Amino acid sequence: MAFKTFTASIKLLIDQERNKVLLAEAGNDFIDTLRSLLKLPLGNIGLLFRKNKCLLTGCLDNLNNSVENLSLNSFRTHACKRMLLYPRSIHKDKPVQYFTCKKRGCGLLSYYETSRCSCGKLMNSEIYLEEMERDG
Repeated sequence: MAFKTFTASIKLLIDQERNKVLLAEAGNDFIDTLRSLLKLPLGNIGLLFRKNKCLLTGCLDNLNNSVENLSLNSFRTHACKRMLLYPRSIHKDKPVQYFTCKKRGCGLLSYYETSRCSCGKLMNSEIYLEEMERDG
């Protein structure tokens, strides 16, 4: 298996007295990679700590706070920001909710009621899917 090399360029403005990064500038590839880290189950760990008011410090907390403080202009939709801040877990005890738009025939589903359909309508109509039988 061959591995691809990924090179990223980051410009940092650092307050050397406090040993803090004041500003970071990077390309879209690096930002997309950083955002993908929030899609890992680590996002759920941070969410559980915040919900239970546990002390959480370090890079995971900083990453979540940074996403929380980003303006909506940094995301395609509000739903994209919610997906990163509140990742879904397959281990939740409540059944998965699906949403679609009210226009018939679109056929798109979303986990988030704030998503937009390809027709432009809000996907806020909850639908229930029957569990399909799977062949082993």
